[in-house]
Formats: sequence, C-alpha cells, structure tokens
Amino acid sequence: QATVSTLICLLTGCAAGNAQLAPPTVVAPTVTVHPTLRQCQERLAEARSAREAVVLAGAATAVDLGRVLGPYNRLSIALDNADAESSLMRSVHPDAAVRDAAESCEKQVASLRTELGLDRPLYDTVTRLKLDGQPADVVRLVSKTIEDFQRAGVDKDDATRARIRAINDALVEVAQAFTKGIASDVRWIDLDPARLKGMPEDWVA
Repeated sequence: QATVSTLICLLTGCAAGNAQLAPPTVVAPTVTVHPTLRQCQERLAEARSAREAVVLAGAATAVDLGRVLGPYNRLSIALDNADAESSLMRSVHPDAAVRDAAESCEKQVASLRTELGLDRPLYDTVTRLKLDGQPADVVRLVSKTIEDFQRAGVDKDDATRARIRAINDALVEVAQAFTKGIASDVRWIDLDPARLKGMPEDWVA
C-alpha cells in the first residue's frame, strides 16, 4: 500500500510537501537546412522585406518615386538571383542533394513570383507614382511594370487569380520534370571526330 501511495504521490506531484514536480524538458529536434536552400530562403526573405518597404512607401500621402523604385529594384534583384541560382544548380550540379534543394527552391521562387504578380497593394503603389517630368526611361520602366502586373492577372477577380496560381504551380512541375529528364539522360552517340570540326574542345571532350 505504501508503495502504491508513493507512486501516486510522485505521479500527482504531492511529494516533498506537495511541491509540483518540474515538467520534463522537451528537446526540439534539430532541423538541418541544406546550404543551397538556406541561401534561397535568404534571397526570398530579402524580396519579401523589399516588398514591405514598397507598400509602406505607397501608404504615404505623397508617394515618393525613389522610395518605391529603390526597394522594388531590390525585390527584383533578390528574386531573379534566387531564380537563376536554383535553376542552374538544379540542372547541372553533380550532387543529388544540391539538385533536390535547388528544385525545392525553384518552386518557392515561382510561388513567390506568382504571389507578387497578383499582389494588389504592390500594384496599387506602382500605379500611384507621379511620372510628370520624369525621364523617358523611368516612365517606360513604370509603364512596363504596370503592364507586367496586368498580364499576371492582378486586376482579375479572386476566382480567376486562384486559377492563375494553380496553373503557374502546374507549369513549374511540368517544366522541372521536362528538364530533369534531359539532365538525367546518359545516352550517347558515336561520331567521327572529323564531323565535330569547329566545335569547342571542352564540348567535344
């Protein structure tokens, strides 16, 4: 009986003058992120931060051109860098782990690109820019940016925008499957070296 009482006491916290037992320490599992994917996520975080800066500048009573185009440029650079790096590494890197990480990154980049293309606050900020007296290249930049938003479907209804997201996600899957087939193909053909005259030496090798 005493042993059972002691066990009950220990389980319910009545030991040591009814002092509560300290809860067990729970150690969260360590999640290792591949360096390629980590760099990608940093690029995407830069793009999201720049997007917030653009929208914040657009919330001002008088929208300042430089405060909008500066971070918008940083957004574009971060997104394009992540896109280019992931696409290249997925296609040519000899390490399968790197290729897999790059493939995941490429999907995240495409998803964010679609999200930004349909981002109404971002679009509204760009359309509020006053271009009177601005150089022709600035006017063209802003005009083309607005056209890109409209082609992406930013001014469509919610159902259409959702459909656009689904289509873009499917296109990424199809494109990756297609290029993966090319990258993993190890077939070859034998040719007479004379027929390769004029080709770069590293390509012939």
